[in-house]
Amino acid sequence: MTEEEKAAGLAIFRGAKSIERGLKRLHAGWFQPVGDPFAEFVADVRGDEWGVNVETLGGLEQTVASTDTDAIEKMGDEFPVAVMKLAYARLTMAVHLAFDKQYTTAWQHLGSAHHWHGQLEGREWGAWEFETWQKKETVSKLQAARHRENRSSETDAMNWYDANRHLYSSDDATAEAIAGKVVPMKFRTVRGWITEHKKKKK
Repeated sequence: MTEEEKAAGLAIFRGAKSIERGLKRLHAGWFQPVGDPFAEFVADVRGDEWGVNVETLGGLEQTVASTDTDAIEKMGDEFPVAVMKLAYARLTMAVHLAFDKQYTTAWQHLGSAHHWHGQLEGREWGAWEFETWQKKETVSKLQAARHRENRSSETDAMNWYDANRHLYSSDDATAEAIAGKVVPMKFRTVRGWITEHKKKKK
């Protein structure tokens, strides 16, 4: 490991720990009085793919990217809870990716964790009231952030596909190798990316 790699890994780890401390502080203020420890709170987020449960991650992303303002209003605290868990999932992925020396992708996930944590801090201190979350323009911003994350994952997946597809007997097999391992996406999503990617190459 080079000195630059050590420095990058250490910076990502410190950033992730800082965000985690912030999430724990927020969680303690919201849930600790009713006996809900942080470790139990995020237990369903943890998994074997870059440290997270891919199915849970997908559900969290779907919750925070909802454009139905009436549905968001009915969620009550479910919405910020999903944001807190999503921030934790992203910082966890950042650490695992850093250990795998995928520093660029790790920084992207850490940036996403920082974004969602910032939203929670704003709600906590009154800078961004929960009603603001229900406005269409805010939902659009959240959805745009999710689309940026998806585009980043697609780029990483297709770069890996171009470099490794010769090792697999079919595009289905290559998609299986990518889904949930190279990027936290399902097989169907990755397979669709490959189809579009090949069309663009023609």
